[in-house]
Amino acid sequence: MKFDRLSKPLQRLSILQRILAVKGAAPKYDTVFAYKRPADGRVLWCRDLGTVIRDASGKTTDIYGVTMDITTAREAEDAIRAAKEAAGCDS
Repeated sequence: MKFDRLSKPLQRLSILQRILAVKGAAPKYDTVFAYKRPADGRVLWCRDLGTVIRDASGKTTDIYGVTMDITTAREAEDAIRAAKEAAGCDS
């Protein structure tokens, strides 16, 4: 699958989830998206986790989070899926 077809919707969803968390709709966010490295064009898969901290009035004061490279796990999942399809397995 081409990077642009796969990445853009996932990146939009990731950004939307973070915005909703900051605006108070959710206290946390957990998203997965593809990122194309400008230096070499390699596509990396990332998982973005975060928590929004608010003061007593509900105003966002801080956001704590981490972005993890999950490319190896994603590639393994894709390889398993492809092997199952090649073997004719449905699940």
